[in-house]
Amino acid sequence: IISGDESKYFYLLEKQDKTDINSASIEYDDLLVAIKALATLKGEAVKDVYSKPDYVENKFITDDCFQFGYYVTEGKSKWYLKFEKSGSENTFFINDAQTIENSFIEAKKKIEEVRSESAMKPMLAKE
Repeated sequence: IISGDESKYFYLLEKQDKTDINSASIEYDDLLVAIKALATLKGEAVKDVYSKPDYVENKFITDDCFQFGYYVTEGKSKWYLKFEKSGSENTFFINDAQTIENSFIEAKKKIEEVRSESAMKPMLAKE
């Protein structure tokens, strides 16, 4: 998104069901924070699985209500992404944290690539 001299870059996630497409977007700076939070959650998940609770949940929520996290039950962790505050259609489950991490890292790389290309365009126009 470009507004005047300011540019913002977002990672867009979409989930399509039978009747609708649900989506969430994460601004680049929030994505960097989310990557760090995910690293912390991964460590916490290992500890939580080891402690064998009946049920425990741990998550990270952005200002825009996008969230990701895990819950532990029966000695296993289950990871999820949730696009909005409520509604099961806004939640989807992931087998492991690595899938989420790979997605976030690839989005970060792509945004940085686009930002770099955008920064080069004014210089190319002046030549």
